[in-house]
Amino acid sequence: MSEDINKDNSLRVEDIEHFEVQCADCEEHLYNLVKLRDGNKNISLIVRCPFCDGESWTIDIHGDYLQAPPEDLIVEEVWQEEETFYISLKGVDDD
Repeated sequence: MSEDINKDNSLRVEDIEHFEVQCADCEEHLYNLVKLRDGNKNISLIVRCPFCDGESWTIDIHGDYLQAPPEDLIVEEVWQEEETFYISLKGVDDD
């Protein structure tokens, strides 16, 4: 039955997982990832830290995800280098 549910793109609560991406240097919470379901999308992600100018470890994402920074940060820039996506953040009041 679960295979039939996934064919119509419905979500199953037991498949949803939340991950917090932290800076590898200062361990600040930088980014949220919510896995919705397994899938064939595969990307690598590195988040740049606005607190210490460090970055997260490389995160390998497999499946369908929602992504968002914490409430006190916003995405400043996103770019791709080879197979890895980079996200640069800044504080909501940093203008």
